Amino acid sequence: MEEQSPRPLISIIIPVYNIEDYLRKCLISIIEQTYRNLEIIIINDGSTDNTPIICDEFATHDNRIKVIHQKNNGLSYSRNVGLDNAHGVYIGFVDGDDWIEKDMYETLYNLIIQYKADISICTHFSEFSDTTEIDSNNDGIIQELNRDEAIICLLQDTKIRNYLWEKLSKRELFNDIRFPTGKIFEDMAVQHKVFHNAQKVVLSSIPKYHYRIRRGSVTNVPFNPIFEVQYLQSLHNQFQFSIEKKVIRQIPFRPLKEALHIINHTILLPKSSINKECINELLHIAHQYDRLTRKEIGIVNALRRYFIFNHFERYASVIIFYRKIFPRKEKRY
Repeated sequence: MEEQSPRPLISIIIPVYNIEDYLRKCLISIIEQTYRNLEIIIINDGSTDNTPIICDEFATHDNRIKVIHQKNNGLSYSRNVGLDNAHGVYIGFVDGDDWIEKDMYETLYNLIIQYKADISICTHFSEFSDTTEIDSNNDGIIQELNRDEAIICLLQDTKIRNYLWEKLSKRELFNDIRFPTGKIFEDMAVQHKVFHNAQKVVLSSIPKYHYRIRRGSVTNVPFNPIFEVQYLQSLHNQFQFSIEKKVIRQIPFRPLKEALHIINHTILLPKSSINKECINELLHIAHQYDRLTRKEIGIVNALRRYFIFNHFERYASVIIFYRKIFPRKEKRY
C-alpha cells in the first residue's frame, strides 16, 4: 500500500500583547486543530502582564510552537517578524484574543486543494460580551473568484472583508509584501496586494473564526481622527492601486464619501493642531476625487463638498450649531 505524503506545513502567525485573560483559549483552539502539520509562531510584542509566561508554558508542551519575545513594536512589526520566520507552504493569521473552530484550517486547506485556489476564505462570528453575531448568511455556498473579482469584492468590503485572520494564503503571495509599521488598518494596506499576486480565490460562507470585540482593543476605540485618517489613507490607496492595475476603471465615490463623513465628525472635536492636520489630510485625499460629478455623488454630497472646499469655517459653524440642537444618540467622539 502506497504511503500518503504528509500534508504541507501551515504557518500560523499570532501577535500577542497583554492578553493574559484570552490567550489560553486562543492557543488551545489552535493546538487542537484537526489539521496537525502546523508551525505556530507567537510574537510576544513586549507584554507587561502574564502573556509571555503563558506563551512559554504552551511552547514547552507542544513542539510546533515557536515563541519570539521582542520589545513593543506594534502589530504590523510583529506580523512582519512572523512572516520572516515562517517556513510553511501556507500562511494564516490569528489574533491572540480570538479563537477558531477545530476544523478551520482543515476546511481552508481543503478548499484550496479542491478548487485549485491560491487563497481560501471563511466567514466569522462576532463575539460581543453578551451576544454572538454571524457575519454571513451561513448557507454553505462556495464561490470561486478570479483575481480581479476578488479585489472588487474586497473594495466593496461586504462579501470579502479586509481581515487577515479568516484567510489561508500561499506563502509565496507575501514574498514582496510586508505590513507598514507604525500604522493601524495594516490589513487594508496589504490585502489587495496579496490578492493581486493570486490567480484564484475561493470563498465559503460558513463561519469558522471567532472575532472577539472588546473594549480597549485597537479597532474598538472612540472616534480618533488620527486613526480615521489612517483608515482613509488605506482605503484611498486600495482604490488607487486598483485603478493603476486596471481592476476598476471608474473613479470611485466611496473614498470621497468617507472623507466628507470623517471631516464632519472631526469638526465636532475641540480645536487643536492635530485635528487641524487631520482635516488638511482629509481634504487632500478628498480633492483626489474632484473629477466626480454632481450626478455621480448626488446632490447632498455635492453640496457638502462645495461648502467644505469653499466655505469651510462657515460650514463648520453650522455643523457645530446643528449638533448642539440635535445631538447624536450614539456619539463616536
